Amino acid sequence: MLTPQAEGVVLLTAMLGKQAPGSPKPLSVGEWADFAQMLRNRQTRPEQLLDGDSDIDSLMSDWTHSSITADRVLGLLNRGTALALCREKWERAGLWLLVRSDPDYPRELKRRLEWKSPPLLFGCGNRNLLAKGGLAVVGSRHASSDDLAVAARLGREAATNACSIVSGGAKGIDEAVMLASLEAEGTAVGVLAAGLQRAATSRQYRQALQRGDLALVSPFSPDARFHVGNAMGRNRYIYCLASSAVVVASKPDTGGTWSGAVENLKHGWVSMWAHHSNATDSGNANLVEQGARWLPDDLAIVFRGGAPRSGGTSTPKSAAKSRPEQTIPASADLAELDHYDLFLRHMKLWTAQTPISRDDLKRREGVRKDQLQVWLKRGIEEGAVDECRDGHFQFVDRRG
Repeated sequence: MLTPQAEGVVLLTAMLGKQAPGSPKPLSVGEWADFAQMLRNRQTRPEQLLDGDSDIDSLMSDWTHSSITADRVLGLLNRGTALALCREKWERAGLWLLVRSDPDYPRELKRRLEWKSPPLLFGCGNRNLLAKGGLAVVGSRHASSDDLAVAARLGREAATNACSIVSGGAKGIDEAVMLASLEAEGTAVGVLAAGLQRAATSRQYRQALQRGDLALVSPFSPDARFHVGNAMGRNRYIYCLASSAVVVASKPDTGGTWSGAVENLKHGWVSMWAHHSNATDSGNANLVEQGARWLPDDLAIVFRGGAPRSGGTSTPKSAAKSRPEQTIPASADLAELDHYDLFLRHMKLWTAQTPISRDDLKRREGVRKDQLQVWLKRGIEEGAVDECRDGHFQFVDRRG
């Protein structure tokens, strides 16, 4: 099940059973991005860290990070027994695992989130569905009967239109749309915040998994329990695995559905539709004010992943504004690019018209100040970046 590379990534980033007091905490997505970049700069692969002759202290001697120390890395790598026990349970449950460098890792997830995409994806079922895209349908766990009926309709009509459903697998809207699609012989991807191992063996999904109509995935360990932070964090993965999205029910300024929808509007990952919910506390009208579109009666265009052609429902302003900051050439193979390469691609886009300030660079890249300084210094030394008199920076690329 695990390649040597995957084993190294799992040891460094995954929770393996119950966390003992005082044991090192696995690296977060952001920490792994920093650590992986350091390894790449030193021409070291994760699996090489498992070699008994590997000197972690020497490897990290000239690399300073606010939260990643050699002792922490060594502690994580020394969890071989815990991994062996977990691995046995995962294999019995029929689970598989993808790391970012695997060819089956969903390309759109990696393209849209770049190094913010999860280093690991645990899953079961038909992994080919992860590359299919489809319609993301999200909403509250405590939805009204009317909203649940809308979700079920979306699931059934998606199946009729050969459009896969992407949702969170939770009770309420998520479960209603996924089950309706599967019952109508459609396909679905469930992005779980917890309990993947339990869901993989549940009677509810058994037949769909066996037919190849369903994939259940999670960026969290298969036996992870529900945590609000995990549920909030996985919402971006639902959008980034889809082609378009529908928000069936949301509450303004609160909850995971709302925060995930606002984040999608900010980054413009996919076009978004909002259902005319009858709930008195619905936040969907607020989402439309921020750039979503009202869900039409004719759902055909929704399943095609397109945008309406008229009627004041053009691309959301917030999404259109963010795309120049987020887009990189579609041909870029992010598995082969390091973070510095991506930084230069972004610089080229962002400074095509005018130089950019250090603060704007830090905000757009979402990195620490010291990491940004390393990239800028390297870019200037290599002739890829110019520093202007007013403290702004310009992509120039004199590297020949």
